[in-house]
Amino acid sequence: ENEFSQTPNNYRPKGISYTTVAKIEETDNGFVITSFSADLTRGKWTIHEETLNELEDRFSPQEKRRIKGLLNKVRLINRRKSVIYQILENIIEIQRDYLASGDVGGLKPFTQKSLSRKIRIDPSLISRAIVRRTVETPKAGEIPLKRFFPRERDIRKRLIEKILEREKGSKSWSDEKIRRILYKKYYLSLSRRTVCDCRKELNIPSSYQRKAKGGKSYEREGSIKNRGDFN
Repeated sequence: ENEFSQTPNNYRPKGISYTTVAKIEETDNGFVITSFSADLTRGKWTIHEETLNELEDRFSPQEKRRIKGLLNKVRLINRRKSVIYQILENIIEIQRDYLASGDVGGLKPFTQKSLSRKIRIDPSLISRAIVRRTVETPKAGEIPLKRFFPRERDIRKRLIEKILEREKGSKSWSDEKIRRILYKKYYLSLSRRTVCDCRKELNIPSSYQRKAKGGKSYEREGSIKNRGDFN
C-alpha cells in the first residue's frame, strides 16, 4: 500500500506501525485538509476506457492480463482515496469542537455505522480505511482516526481519567466530586453510580485507596496517558 507510505515523526507505541494520511489545519475559513502526499487524498487516477478498448487488439493475452491487474489496483487506490477523504470531511463536520480545542470534552459520539449510512458505503470499508492510520490536528497533534469515533461511554471514561490526572498532593476526589466536575466543566450530567462504574472499568482505585497511597497520581497499564491514545 504505497499510497499510504508516509510516516509521521510523533510518538508511536513500540511494535505497532501507524500511517499518517493527512493533516487538518485551521484557517480563517475553517478547517481544511492538507495531504502529506500530493496524491494521497486529493485527485484520482483517470482511466481512459475508450482508448484502452481501441488498443485492445494490439496487446497479447499476457499483456492484457497485466493491464487488467494494473487497472484493478488503480481503481482500488481511487476508491480508498475517496473513502478517506469523505471520512476526513465528516470528522471535521462532527468533531469541530475537538479540533478547535484539543480537549477530549469536545468529542461527540460518532459511530462508523452512522458514517457508513451517511456516505452510503459498507461499514467494513470505513473500518479498514481508518485502522492504524492517523491525522495531524491543529491542537492535539497526531491522532488515530479511530479516536474520532468514540461511543458515549468512551467519552465519559476519557473525561473521568482526565479529571483524575489532575489530582495533586493528598487530594483524592470522590466519585461525587468527579460527578460535580463533569457537570460544571463539561455540562455532562451523570449519576454517582455511573461515575463509579466508569472508574472501575478504567481500573482506577477508589478515592480512599488513592489517598492511602499518599495521593500519588495513578499510573495504570493501558491508560490513555500511557498508550498515547493510539488504539
